[in-house]
Amino acid sequence: MTSNRDTKIFLFNMRPIPLGLRMSLQDDPFMSACIQDNMDCRGMHGEYPGRVEWDHVFTYQGRQLNEWWAICPACWYHHRGGGLDREYSQFVALSRLSDEQLKEVQKKYPRFDWIKLKTRLQKKYGKSKVHK
Repeated sequence: MTSNRDTKIFLFNMRPIPLGLRMSLQDDPFMSACIQDNMDCRGMHGEYPGRVEWDHVFTYQGRQLNEWWAICPACWYHHRGGGLDREYSQFVALSRLSDEQLKEVQKKYPRFDWIKLKTRLQKKYGKSKVHK
C-alpha cells in the first residue's frame, strides 16, 4: 500500500512540461500513439485502454529534460507498468534528431556523450523508422 507521503514524493519528482512546449507537442501527430504500439498496449478491440502519457526519457544533471525530442509518447503499460524499456525510449528519442540537431544537443548538454549513446542504441535496435 502506498502512503500519501510516497505519492507526494513521486509527484514532486515529476517535472512539468512548459506551456509552449506542451502546445507544440500537442500538435505533433507523433505524440498521439505509444512508441511501442503493440498488443501489450492495445486492448482486444485495438484501442488504448487509457490515455497516452508523455514520458521524459532523459535526465541530465538530476533533472528531466524538457526538450521536444526528449519526451516520447507511451501508454501506461510502457511508461509506468511492466513494459517500460528505458533504452528503447531513449533510442526513439535520439532517432528523432538529425545529425546536425544531435551535434547541437551535444553542445548544449556536454557532460554526456549523446552521439556515443545513439550509436550504441542503433546497434542494439537497428535503424529507426520514427517520424520526425
